[in-house]
Amino acid sequence: MRGHIRKRSENSWTVVVEMPRDPETKKRRQKWVTVHGTKKEAEKVLAELLLEAGQRNYSVEAEKITVEMYLKRWLEAIKSTIRESTYGHYGNAVAAFIPYIGQITLAKLNPLHIQEALSKILDTRSSGTAREYLAIIKSAFNQAVKWEILTKSPAMGIKLPKYEVPEKEVWTEEEVKYFFAVSQGI
Repeated sequence: MRGHIRKRSENSWTVVVEMPRDPETKKRRQKWVTVHGTKKEAEKVLAELLLEAGQRNYSVEAEKITVEMYLKRWLEAIKSTIRESTYGHYGNAVAAFIPYIGQITLAKLNPLHIQEALSKILDTRSSGTAREYLAIIKSAFNQAVKWEILTKSPAMGIKLPKYEVPEKEVWTEEEVKYFFAVSQGI
């Protein structure tokens, strides 16, 4: 990030900080702040703004859109690149997460939100399904990084649910005898 200071008038300065380009239009963005005081105070504001801009985990767009809006947009964007059945499975994963994190803006979404949503999903789905859904959501947020909406994925560092092998049903001796009797036409 870059920035500079311009003198406006006696004891008045404009601090200008270059922000990341708009991800859709690729247009240049700047943040302008007026500081009333000394040049030293304006330099301090510039340093703080540069530090803040460098530490932000999101673009200006991420402040405006909710997780639900982003995930639906992501699904539409990738629709032509995947099979229809895969698209349906991705849609199920998105639908599972939306009730828990859908209303949070991308800028405010953090790993704890996703971890808590995953715990709630485990109440109604198997651990295997929850793991698959998490992989899909991670893919969506990794794409947000590639599209420069986020600088870091909020889905990184999520603890996976313990995989529980489903208990297999074994036929009883009577069921086996019945099966053989029916299959042999007895």
